Amino acid sequence: MTNINNRIYRRVYLDPFGPGRKGGVDPLAHSINQNGVTSGFVGIQQRPYTAQELRTEMVAGQAKLLKDHLVVTGGWRRDEQKNFTGIATVADPRTGFPMQTRLNPVSIDYAGETTSLGTVLHVRPWAALFYNRSNNFNPQTGNTIDDRELGPRLGKGEDYGLKFRLFGGKVYASATRYSTKDVNRGISNDASINSAIREIYEALDGSTPNTIGTDVADTKGKGYEFEVVTNLTPQWRMAFNLAQTEGTQANVAPYIRAYIAGNRATWAAAGARSLIAPISGVPAIDPKTGRAATIQTALDALDAQLVNISGRNGVTQRQLREYTGSVFTTYTFDSGPRWLKDLSVGGGVRYRGKPVVGYINGLAPVYGDSDVKVDLLLKKQLRLMNRRVRVQANFDNVLNENKPIVADADLSGVYRYLYPTPFRWSLSATLDF
Repeated sequence: MTNINNRIYRRVYLDPFGPGRKGGVDPLAHSINQNGVTSGFVGIQQRPYTAQELRTEMVAGQAKLLKDHLVVTGGWRRDEQKNFTGIATVADPRTGFPMQTRLNPVSIDYAGETTSLGTVLHVRPWAALFYNRSNNFNPQTGNTIDDRELGPRLGKGEDYGLKFRLFGGKVYASATRYSTKDVNRGISNDASINSAIREIYEALDGSTPNTIGTDVADTKGKGYEFEVVTNLTPQWRMAFNLAQTEGTQANVAPYIRAYIAGNRATWAAAGARSLIAPISGVPAIDPKTGRAATIQTALDALDAQLVNISGRNGVTQRQLREYTGSVFTTYTFDSGPRWLKDLSVGGGVRYRGKPVVGYINGLAPVYGDSDVKVDLLLKKQLRLMNRRVRVQANFDNVLNENKPIVADADLSGVYRYLYPTPFRWSLSATLDF
């Protein structure tokens, strides 16, 4: 009776809108103990026994120079992560799964440093120049096709521009130029590349190595952003935002390209050797010779894939929308009946330009549709037990724009859709103590 394959399934019917049960049965309060059968919690699969240690060091500072006209802020941070995996020592007598009861003393470590620098130079009481730069890292797991660890994913960012404070503080405006870099981002190798390489090795020496590795790619971006916030009256506030961005891929799949280049001579020397059926990822009949596929056929298939990979360098990033913008306004009533005083009413429009959803021959982008969303809000400030309470209701996508968003397409058709968030509302309250 203690064998893990002997299970009892309990079904509970709920009646959330009637007089019946509203929730499930507590298995501890309603246990089974009949005819030698007892209920309890048992493991049905192996559970990892792991531990993680994090260590962070950080320092930050700020200085004001040139009679407070120049403000410099800087920071440095180092993060170290140690990952310990479990060691399987004994088998669970009920399941046969190994039970991990202690940790491997040797850890898998990741570490990285983050630095940031920001400067603001007040050239006039109403104008300032600014410059910021920072970098970051994110640990990622995975090994390349030649079994090297990917290493962390790295990010870099830089922006600079102008800020203005005009008309006695009624208008705030900024113009920003920015650039970003996402370096060493893990990507999956194409399945047809993995299959072609396995076919080559099977024909060479009968081996079927694991070719499913992870590669990397970089993404570069740059653009402009303009923002204006204005207090038209003490009660009326309006904000505008417009952004233009460019994003391209670079350094796509360097490990698989190097792997093929490093083995090309050996594979080409045995190019006449026939592939072993069944064949996957390579045409069974060589399109050049019309004969049964050989190692050279597989190498030609790999070369065609390399052309596609090279073509992805410099191509616009998928789902990138070059133009985005928004406008939002809020008005707060400062007089009138009690229900109207301190009531804020607001609304806005969000615009997102046409996204890149695919490519023609792997190069020229195919665009989807732009979209516009309308949002509203109501906010009321009141007092409750001598405490100030702010209640806010948000209404997003009030026109319920729910047309599916094309996420992957080319001239032949659409392959994948994303469903937008439909109309939704939320209510929140903030109490000051």
